[in-house]
Amino acid sequence: MQRLRRYNWTFSILTKGGIRQFILKDTYLYIFLALITVLVLFTSLLTIGGIKKRTLYGEYRHRVKVKERYIASLKNIGEEMESFKGKIALYSSFGDKLRYASDMSPLERNLRVKGIGGPSEIDTLRGKLSRSSYRVVNDLVREVNFTEKHVDLEQLSYEDVYKKLSSILDLKRHTPSIWPTHGYISSGFGYRKHPIKRYVEFHRGLDIANGSGTPIYATADGVVDFTGWQGGYGRYVSIDHGYGFKTKYGHLLEILVEVGQNVKRGDIIARMGRTGMSTGNHLHYEVRILNKAVNPIHYIIRDTLTY
Repeated sequence: MQRLRRYNWTFSILTKGGIRQFILKDTYLYIFLALITVLVLFTSLLTIGGIKKRTLYGEYRHRVKVKERYIASLKNIGEEMESFKGKIALYSSFGDKLRYASDMSPLERNLRVKGIGGPSEIDTLRGKLSRSSYRVVNDLVREVNFTEKHVDLEQLSYEDVYKKLSSILDLKRHTPSIWPTHGYISSGFGYRKHPIKRYVEFHRGLDIANGSGTPIYATADGVVDFTGWQGGYGRYVSIDHGYGFKTKYGHLLEILVEVGQNVKRGDIIARMGRTGMSTGNHLHYEVRILNKAVNPIHYIIRDTLTY
């Protein structure tokens, strides 16, 4: 059996008293090296643990700062939402004024908040956020939902006002409201003694006299529904304006439009003449509502010919 070899290690130290020698057996050296190795490993583990702790703490601090920034941003958004809600309230008030001016009843105040509530997406975050964070986010989401519904309602209200105003403007465009020609009134609306027949009868229009060829204007937007000869009225034009309005133009020298043509208020449609049963150059002008003749003077803006 082979014997193990052992070694001794001799260390010499020079001192004032001379040279001192230490003999260290290899067994002790191995033990010493083992202790050193264990100490190094332990120190390394402590160092790595410290680094990990510092890293985790740094990440935690970073997350806290990010969270604080997010909460601050959410609070700023909340403040902006409050300002936005104030503007919406102002627009709501203006919308009510428009509705009143358009003969529309104002929106009921309870309609502006009706239907707001119910489950929210933020409920899924309950338990995942801290109480303070959840409270901030929840309040903000509720404000956003409220404002969104409020804006939708106001949009519908403004659309209603727009439709009403558009219909009012359309009605005005199709309502006779200007002088049909230049000249002077030679015969008014109502009973009169006919200048040719020499007996009293009801005159259903307005006679405006001037020189031959004087332009005749459409008094509102509409569609020409008749042109041609009409008995005692001579050359004759009829315009259907919709909404029950029609205007008639008689004793014309020349007709400048045709059936089916769209005309606008102020368009020249004919020229004044004396065709039909007439004693001189003039325009016979009628306004009818549901085919009933009304006094045209009530459908003329004073001192205005075209616009």
